[in-house]
Amino acid sequence: MTPPKGVDSSTYADVTRMVPGQMFTPESTGGFKIPGAPSSVQPSFGALGGVLFPWMGIPSMGDKPIPKEDRPSEILRQFVPNLPIPGLGTYAGNKLKRGFTEGGFVSDFKDTQTRLSSMLQTLGVRFNFVEAEKEGGREFLRLKKLYKDQQNKMMKLETDFQEGQISKSKLEEGQAEIEAKVMEIERIAESKGL
Repeated sequence: MTPPKGVDSSTYADVTRMVPGQMFTPESTGGFKIPGAPSSVQPSFGALGGVLFPWMGIPSMGDKPIPKEDRPSEILRQFVPNLPIPGLGTYAGNKLKRGFTEGGFVSDFKDTQTRLSSMLQTLGVRFNFVEAEKEGGREFLRLKKLYKDQQNKMMKLETDFQEGQISKSKLEEGQAEIEAKVMEIERIAESKGL
């Protein structure tokens, strides 16, 4: 399968959805998770979960909380079948719409799509284009988020100390732990040339 003109990439078949139990890693889905349990045994709570989680702002995909104004439409989306009809607003429909863009769909952040790749993915055969710059950018954003999370933990730790909620020894212990995590993030970023 060839990518759209001007896109330098390789193609691979993503077999994670062709294996019983589907996704291998818990990071691949959002929502409520039991730590350490594979996605195939994570509870969804059926229709109750389809209402309850979006109402509480917990996304089913990704990790960004659902804004209050978007929660009613997200609840409705949970009950609309993922029909592959362009313009319907479903995940499969949007993917087909992008794939049928003249010359193929190319974006700085979203996955590249061609007519063939979007049709195959809609049928469950996952072919993805591997674009080094895009993958590097995604990894950079992931590491940047991890780094920012550690900065926020450090600020909270210092605030807790200033407010007398933790002792100096707890502050120093926490700082050492955070600094070790930051050094590991920096080591990973450097090893990947980011």
